[in-house]
Amino acid sequence: MENSDIISLCSMAVAVAALGTAIWQGYVSRKHSKLSVVPRLVLDFYSYPGLPVKIELHNKGIGPAVVDDFQFELDNRKFKIEDVQSVEGIIERLGLDPQKLSWLGHIPCKGATLLPGDTHRLIEFTDSYKDLEFHNKLVQLLPRIGFAIKYRNVYGDMFDIDVDH
Repeated sequence: MENSDIISLCSMAVAVAALGTAIWQGYVSRKHSKLSVVPRLVLDFYSYPGLPVKIELHNKGIGPAVVDDFQFELDNRKFKIEDVQSVEGIIERLGLDPQKLSWLGHIPCKGATLLPGDTHRLIEFTDSYKDLEFHNKLVQLLPRIGFAIKYRNVYGDMFDIDVDH
């Protein structure tokens, strides 16, 4: 074997090592990029005396969350929420009259995006802090309520949250 053959083999070995390093770096870089945009949805139930009873959805992750499915759970039964009438129907199932109480809410629809730090007030009984008896009734109803949410990150990786209070 001549010196030129040895030099050629060494050059090829260095090229193969460089290619392997480049592929490995690409893999590590993509993995890091995916981790740097992971959303984390969190539900908070607020029932402090003197404040309205409310349920909020927060994105406490570092990437946007795209909602694929959102369901309300009541007594371990799931309900799709598609409009105001759906919410009013659930309020009625709780034994409340939606026409006689003050409430507001925002239900994320399919494809809705929650950016990092975003908060969506799913439901708030705005006047519940004014009447302690009504406030306490709502607090007693909270354990019956839950949510099931399927969402994804910008890479399409799926996540879900299934929370019973």
